[in-house]
Amino acid sequence: MTCRWTRRHLAAYIDDELSVGKRIAVDAHLAECPACVRLADEQRELSRTVRLVAGDRLDDDIVERLRVVGGMVLSRIAAEREVARTTGMRGLADNLHRVWLAGAACAVTVVCALVAASAVSTVQSPDSLAAMMEALSNPGSNENPVQLRTGMVAPQLSPEAVLLTLHKTIPLTG
Repeated sequence: MTCRWTRRHLAAYIDDELSVGKRIAVDAHLAECPACVRLADEQRELSRTVRLVAGDRLDDDIVERLRVVGGMVLSRIAAEREVARTTGMRGLADNLHRVWLAGAACAVTVVCALVAASAVSTVQSPDSLAAMMEALSNPGSNENPVQLRTGMVAPQLSPEAVLLTLHKTIPLTG
């Protein structure tokens, strides 16, 4: 392994966070490279010092300063959120014509969809008003037969007329 690769993995090596294969590779490199051994020793000492200091109790003065700094950070975050919110509202007001265009486009889309749906669905129920109007507009059809008034006689075919329409002659019995 190279020094560069070993140095990248050195912190994980010291904290026992490497896989077995990588740990063996770092061990092999440290056996050959005194510069990386010195760096590993420095990092071990630094890690040990951090663990010792972390166990100590902080002074009340430091705790108070941390609270003040934390409060300043939280107030800064709140102010930034407020600025972002008002800027967003101003941006919406500046682009209000786009909002209207989007609304109009949605309305046109809905109208087109309704027109297309009404044009496609032309199947009528026989009891619907449209079906009744269509039947009444065609007098003399099977749906709207013409009724004879009182005293009217419908024309009838005579047997001779029926015979004239036939190609074969049928003798009349009589």
